[in-house]
Amino acid sequence: MQGAGGVAGYVLGSPDGRLYRRAVRRVLRGAWRDTPPSALPGVIRYLLRAALYPGPHAPEDRYPAQLHLNLLPRMRGQRLGDPLLAAHLEALRALGVPGVQLSTTSENRAALALYRRHGFQVAGRRVTDLWTPWLGYPAEHVVMTLDLT
Repeated sequence: MQGAGGVAGYVLGSPDGRLYRRAVRRVLRGAWRDTPPSALPGVIRYLLRAALYPGPHAPEDRYPAQLHLNLLPRMRGQRLGDPLLAAHLEALRALGVPGVQLSTTSENRAALALYRRHGFQVAGRRVTDLWTPWLGYPAEHVVMTLDLT
């Protein structure tokens, strides 16, 4: 999303979980040529830790689409996530995707509120060490789902 002040955030997702996993594998194999060098350590670190500490997932036949939404810290709290999420969900519905899933932590209250406003429900939760390097302690991984059809 880009406003008058530049980029505010982004949505990253896939209508198909297999395509999402394929893209993740490509990143891990080194196909990140367009990623800014300063971002690579964080991206690689997260992906490797996600492989080591998997969280809960919803059934992929019912919720094949994957979603990740992020706003720059200075842009948070302005409801800018709503139009980003609405546009992504509209695109998934237009493709006939039956459902979408996403992951966050129970600590990310703003994200949880955003997703609940758009009808997402908690489908699973598990405490994991995935976020320990960033938070300093294990956090509750939350998977949320939304039926689109």
